[in-house]
Amino acid sequence: MLIGTRAVGLGGAFAGLAGDPSGLWYNPGGLVTARRPNIQVTTTFIGIEEVRIDNARTERDGSELDPLDLGDLHIIGGSLGGVIGLGKRRPDKTYDHAVAFGLLTPSFRQVRQRRGATVNGTETRYERDLDDTVIWAGAGYGFRASDTFSLGFSAFYVHRSMDRADRVIRLTPTGTFNDSALEVSAGNIVLAVGAHLAVSDQWTLGLTLGAPGIPITASRKQRLTTLEGEDIVTSEEGGYRVPFTARLGGSWVLAKTSTLTADVSFHAPTEYELGRPAGVDVVERGVVINANLGFEYLLIDALSLALGAYTNFTSAPEIDAAPVADALPHIDMFGATLALGYFIEHSLLRVGVNASGGAGHDVIAAGAGFERIDITRWSVQLFIGTTFRY
Repeated sequence: MLIGTRAVGLGGAFAGLAGDPSGLWYNPGGLVTARRPNIQVTTTFIGIEEVRIDNARTERDGSELDPLDLGDLHIIGGSLGGVIGLGKRRPDKTYDHAVAFGLLTPSFRQVRQRRGATVNGTETRYERDLDDTVIWAGAGYGFRASDTFSLGFSAFYVHRSMDRADRVIRLTPTGTFNDSALEVSAGNIVLAVGAHLAVSDQWTLGLTLGAPGIPITASRKQRLTTLEGEDIVTSEEGGYRVPFTARLGGSWVLAKTSTLTADVSFHAPTEYELGRPAGVDVVERGVVINANLGFEYLLIDALSLALGAYTNFTSAPEIDAAPVADALPHIDMFGATLALGYFIEHSLLRVGVNASGGAGHDVIAAGAGFERIDITRWSVQLFIGTTFRY
C-alpha cells in the first residue's frame, strides 16, 4: 500500500525518512524528524483499473462469448494525518518527542463484472458484485534516545468490510438460478515499533516491525439462493487478519537538492476464515517480499519532481491448472509513480500519477465447475496531497 503525499511520489520508499504524518505507517521512529507541526491530506480523485481475461475455455472452443464488462470498477485511496513535536525545539529545528495520528483508507474497491456465454446452445450469464473497504485508524509516539537514534511506537485499529455477490443464470427450458452472497466485517488491533538512525548528515536508516493483527471483532454471513429456496449461514468467527510485517529502508539526502531512498518489506504468511459464496474456506496467504525505490529533485526553490517504482507481489497461493473451487487471484504487479511538488511558506501541494500493471491467474465459473484463466490487470490513479505546516 502506498500512503501519504511525499511517500507516494517516492514509490512508497519512506522508512528512512518518515518525517511527516505518514511516518506513523512507514516508521514511527522517524516522527521526531518532522521540523514543523503539520496536517496532511491525500486523496485519489481518479482511479481506473482494467482487467483482461485470456484463454477461457469458452473462447478456445469457439463458443459465443460476451466481453467481460468491468466498467464500474473504482479504486480509491486516501489518508488524513497530523504530527506535532513536543518539548524544546532543537538546533536542527526538530524535537525530542513527537506524537501523530492518522486515518488511512488504502483501498476502497467496487467491482461490477458481467460475462455471458452460449455453450452448446445454452445461454449462461455470470455476474459478480464486490464492495471491499479497508480502513486504518491509529496514533503513535516517537522519541530521541540519542542525537542520532530515535524510537517510535504506533497502534492501529484495522477494519475490513466486504460484500460479495455471485450469480449464475442459465436460460434453459427448466431454468437455473444461483445467487450466492457473502458479507464479512472484521477488526484487528495492529501494533508496530520503529527505529530511525542518522548514520551521517546525508545517510539515514529506518526499520519497522509490525506485530500480527489481534482480532477483536468478526462477523460473517453467507446466503445461497436457488429456485428451490434460500439457505443462510452466520458466524462470529474468522474474518480477516493482518500478518507480521517488517520494513527496512535507507535514504540519502543532499540538502535542498535531491533525495534517493529505497525500502524492502516482508510480509509473513497468515490464514483466516474469510468464507466464500460457494462455501467456507480458510484463506491462506504466503510469504511475500516487496521493494520500493524513489528519487526526488528540487527543480527550483518552490518546485520538486519525484519519481518512484515499486513491486506489489501477491501473497495468494498459486492456482492449480484444474481448480475445483474458487480462489484468490494470483497476480504480481509492478508500479511507477510521478509527482510534482509546489512549496510555499505554510503549505505543500503534491499532484501526481500512480500506475501499475501485472499478469497472473484467476478462477471463473465454467459450466458446473471452475476454470483457471490467464489475466492481466493495470490501474492508473491520479492523486493530490496537501500538507499544512505551522
